[in-house]
Amino acid sequence: MKTLVISVLALWLLSACSGSQSIERNTYLLTSDSTSKTYTFNNKPLLRIPTVSVADILSGNGIVYQISDTETIAASNNLWAEGLSEQLTRLIIAGLREKQTRYWPVGASPLSNTTPASTLWVSVEQFDGSYTGNATLSGEWAWLDNNGTILFSETFRISEPLQQEGYVALVDALSLALDNLTTQLANKLNH
Repeated sequence: MKTLVISVLALWLLSACSGSQSIERNTYLLTSDSTSKTYTFNNKPLLRIPTVSVADILSGNGIVYQISDTETIAASNNLWAEGLSEQLTRLIIAGLREKQTRYWPVGASPLSNTTPASTLWVSVEQFDGSYTGNATLSGEWAWLDNNGTILFSETFRISEPLQQEGYVALVDALSLALDNLTTQLANKLNH
C-alpha cells in the first residue's frame, strides 16, 4: 500500500511539473538615433566620460519598476540585453558627439587616460517605470576640468509618460528620457 501511495504521489508531481507553462524571458536595449551616425574628431579637446554609475537596484539585469510610493522591484523575465551602465555610457557619448561641438566625448580607454582631458561624471539613481504611467531618469552629473576642479554640477530628474502599457513602451520612454538628458548636458558643454 505504501508503495502505491508513493507511486501515485510521484506520478502526480511529474504531471504537475510537466503541465506548468514555461515563462518567456524578454530582453531589451535602449534606443538612440545617435549611435548609427558617423562623426569626425576635428581636433577637439577630449571629454572623458567614465562608466556611468547606477544605484544598486539598477545594477542587475532586470528592468526596474516602481509599484508604489515606497516599493520598487526588478523584473525577473524582462531584462536588459546589455548591462545598464554600459548602455547609458555608450548612448551618452553618442548623444554628446551629435549635440555639442566643443568637445570630443570618449569612454574609458588608454587614450583618454593618458591625455589631459576634462571629465563628465554621471551617476544614475533612478531609471525605472512607475505605477503612475511614467518613466523616470534621475541622478546627478559633474563636469570637471583636467585638474579635477568641478566646473558645474547638477542633479537631474526627467519624467516621460509611457505611450501605452508594457515593457516596450517603458524602454522607449526611458530612451527618450536619456535623449533629453544628453540634450541638457550638451547645452551646458556648449556654453
